[in-house]
Amino acid sequence: VMTSSENVEPLLNEHPGTNIAIHTSPSAMLIGGPREEVEAVCETLKQQGVVVQVLPYPPIHTPHFSRMRQKFIDALDDAKVTIRKPKIDLYSSITTEKYPQDREGIR
Repeated sequence: VMTSSENVEPLLNEHPGTNIAIHTSPSAMLIGGPREEVEAVCETLKQQGVVVQVLPYPPIHTPHFSRMRQKFIDALDDAKVTIRKPKIDLYSSITTEKYPQDREGIR
């Protein structure tokens, strides 16, 4: 969605379960939630002249997929994946904060 969060948030409030998933710039973001609700938000934005692209997959950075978090953690544990300290600094695209260096923080 190529617009500001100020333009999107009122529409998200009208469509249950929709959220901003990630800000890609001050004037662009991904939104997520139930597909029908996301499509309704996108249709309204298109009618307002906003550039919108509906992706063929759901963004995972929303409460809609928070139920999956434990499944991912369990899969990593089952696979015996070694989580190491990063060699370079990594920053969250959601909070813009630097990722932690310890195993639990990385998870």
